[in-house]
Amino acid sequence: MSCRFLQNSFLHNSTDSNQEKSEIEKIWLSRLSEDYLEQSQQEKDSIIQWLLGEEQEVWNSLTREQQKINQQSLNNRYQILKLRYLNVTATQAYRNLINRLGSVVVEQQNLKNWITANRNGQRALLEVVQEVIQEMLKSDRYLLQQMSWIAQCTCNEMLRDRLLLASVEEYCLKSIQNQSLFIDRLFNYIHRNPNNKSVLLLLEPMNLDDYNIAMVKTKNQNLEQFTKVMLEVRYPISA
Repeated sequence: MSCRFLQNSFLHNSTDSNQEKSEIEKIWLSRLSEDYLEQSQQEKDSIIQWLLGEEQEVWNSLTREQQKINQQSLNNRYQILKLRYLNVTATQAYRNLINRLGSVVVEQQNLKNWITANRNGQRALLEVVQEVIQEMLKSDRYLLQQMSWIAQCTCNEMLRDRLLLASVEEYCLKSIQNQSLFIDRLFNYIHRNPNNKSVLLLLEPMNLDDYNIAMVKTKNQNLEQFTKVMLEVRYPISA
């Protein structure tokens, strides 16, 4: 189904069976109109279509509590798009994604200490973050589905890019096993690519005293896992 067909049919269905969904659409159309007066009607429709997602028929069967939860999810997705990706240049939008996910790695102070312990830490981290994102865009099933859906939502390539970047951030920040999905993918990438140039720079050995201090201060499970991965990959234990 082409993006043009969807844009013409999705938001202008006035049947009784879609009454609840239409109310949601009206709310978001009003909000977009207030926030982005320069946006065309077609662009607003595309954003709403992306917000609601591909399986829109489920909206009519949701309980009030489920609707409330979903509305919170939509608001979070919208805020991500609004704050970092919509109405900025392509270069700035991509930089915002890299910086946001890089900040996830160093949210804990001790993680930040590890990254800044060597002269190449920050640059290497940003390079690895980009490599992980590129790998996810090529192979992650959910993101591939999102790309397909976004292509149906709009024919505007600039808007497609912004929606995709927002989708990547939202997905990467999902929590799995008490940590963000992106941290999990980062650890996995490091394990599989120990000889990658950027990984080697990231894992450049820090001063032993600095390492011991970091370990003494370690109280966070994420930091323990991060440190364990760093040491296992940088200093493989011989059998």
